[in-house]
Amino acid sequence: MTFRRGLGTHGRTVPNPLPRNAIGWVAGIAVAVIAVIVVGFATGIVKLANLSQVTTGVIIVASVAYFVVMLASSKVAAAERTRVRTGSVR
Repeated sequence: MTFRRGLGTHGRTVPNPLPRNAIGWVAGIAVAVIAVIVVGFATGIVKLANLSQVTTGVIIVASVAYFVVMLASSKVAAAERTRVRTGSVR
């Protein structure tokens, strides 16, 4: 059973949900990202010829930022932080 019905009650509650007042700034960030993409294409900074390099750069920056947030967050326990740093799953 690999589908949702096989999970039982697991995953029904979110332990740390995003607060309702945070939805506004998340939408703002999404609008800003779309605006940057449009400006990049409109100014010629991003072209089809270099789209793969730009996408790779964005993915690398986003990945590094994600790990920095995980390691710096006060909501991440010390044991979890160690697992992120070492790559251990135990």
